[in-house]
Amino acid sequence: MLNSSVIRSISAWAGDDPVTSFYLDVDGRRAPRWPDVERRAGQLLRRARRRVHTLEQLEVPSASSAEEDLAQIERWLGRELDRAKVRGVALFSCAAKERFEALMLPVPVRDQVVVDLEPDVAQLCLISSATWHAVAIGVDRERWRVVRFTDDGQEEEVDVVDDRIPHAIDVDIELAGFGHHDEELVREHYRRVAHGLEEELRRSHDVRVVLCGPRESVRELEAYLPVRVRAKVEGDAHIELDAGTAELAGCARTVLDAEDAKRRSARVAELRGRVATGDGAVAGIDACLAALGAGHVDSLLVERTFEMPGGRCASCGLLVSATSGTCPRCGGHVRSVENVVDAAIGDAYLHDVALVAVGDGELGDLGRIGALVAAWARAEGLESSHA
Repeated sequence: MLNSSVIRSISAWAGDDPVTSFYLDVDGRRAPRWPDVERRAGQLLRRARRRVHTLEQLEVPSASSAEEDLAQIERWLGRELDRAKVRGVALFSCAAKERFEALMLPVPVRDQVVVDLEPDVAQLCLISSATWHAVAIGVDRERWRVVRFTDDGQEEEVDVVDDRIPHAIDVDIELAGFGHHDEELVREHYRRVAHGLEEELRRSHDVRVVLCGPRESVRELEAYLPVRVRAKVEGDAHIELDAGTAELAGCARTVLDAEDAKRRSARVAELRGRVATGDGAVAGIDACLAALGAGHVDSLLVERTFEMPGGRCASCGLLVSATSGTCPRCGGHVRSVENVVDAAIGDAYLHDVALVAVGDGELGDLGRIGALVAAWARAEGLESSHA
């Protein structure tokens, strides 16, 4: 299971020996034929071998051990995968240290191979940062349902013991009072659903919530939700309660995907506005690397396919856009990094910086990468810049 501890463990492989990072999209929905996947894997392996040859020419110590990495990756890819559950694989190998890690992921990845002195965990970081758990509360005036689901397509319907409105009627109630009695049963039903949602939130504080059902029922339920619970509701989906579990979860997931898109757009707009006014934001690779190195970044925004070579100081670890030379912070030796953008994403994740991946072109006018500066750093007067 992918989590922060797994990413941190792999990141710790960085050192003086080559590490091969290999990502392959095996999503059967996009590539139904396995030979097509094998063809793309072969292209990545050939690209990696050219990189190994370059490292050998640069006389990088133990560069030839990366050939063993590629052989082990090739052997691993010969196994059968359940592509109904696995949509992406991430393989990491460091033969010089006798380390190998294979992660089978329920979400697609971008085909990529990197051979360098540090593992490229950027895609893992972005996947981990975007992971969420949610609950869809389905309700009408008589029934209610609870469906737990995740961003990667998992879903589970929870048994609700008292999922229907009680129909016991007091025989002593006069005929004129039946309507009032029925409405009171409906109100009690909504109170019970509201309590059930509170219990779900106690079970997991960071769960996202979508209300599902006929429009009128959803609106009536909202009136019974405590303020703190209502604040967790991110939207609603109007669907009949007879829908299947997958359909209910799918409608709720669409609501959350739209909400995520709005949040990303808002963050991009905030970045662009704050860079323009000089109010605690930086843009461009050099400014972002400097802010990350100083520990000033609260959120890092980057286009998904942005990549470029750069370097890392062998002494203090500072990332720079230059592939060689002297570190501007400590004067140490800068050694090349195959993809400094991915290295920045990895460093940001390991220092609990929020990551926001956006589409190509969304940050084109800002150098394809930008950062929102932490409030404390803004208070100290860090100026915005655009490189």
